[in-house]
Amino acid sequence: DEPEEGKEFDRWVVVSGDIILEDAESEETTFVMGTSDVEVKATYKTARHWVGVFTMTGDETQGKIKLDDREFGYSEGINYDYGSSVIITAQANPGYRFVKWNIKYTSEGDFAASNTNNPATYTIKNDYYFYAEFAPAKYTVTVISGDADVAEAFSGDVVTITADEPEEGKEFDRWVVVRGDI
Repeated sequence: DEPEEGKEFDRWVVVSGDIILEDAESEETTFVMGTSDVEVKATYKTARHWVGVFTMTGDETQGKIKLDDREFGYSEGINYDYGSSVIITAQANPGYRFVKWNIKYTSEGDFAASNTNNPATYTIKNDYYFYAEFAPAKYTVTVISGDADVAEAFSGDVVTITADEPEEGKEFDRWVVVRGDI
């Protein structure tokens, strides 16, 4: 018989009869029939599924990943019981932002799904392979009493700012960084 959903074969148990199973932990095994009736029972346990986390770049240069409260690098994972919940969180490094999760249900093949939630919660029903996709962060440039040559810039970009013409009787003094890291 097929096990119920979320269960997997554990072992055979001899309920009655004087037999020795060749391999009680194999789904298919043999025994030598004795001189009395025999009853054996297949037992099942909660299935375990692999949850792997990866970065699309294959390294930690753009960010790291957390499964529940455990921080992982760019290519790790652990087993979870069927039906349990897992919270995955992408942690972008400075200069990067989280884009989306690309998800596979096997280690090979194409991506089967994607999700932009961060953090995201999943109920484990099969193996999961989560690939965090990061991209360079684009920052807004706001200039008070002046203009910038761009409205947004990536970390490391050179931005030119120009002060407005001062009021009559005043002259430009200096720029003050109100907010940001430059």
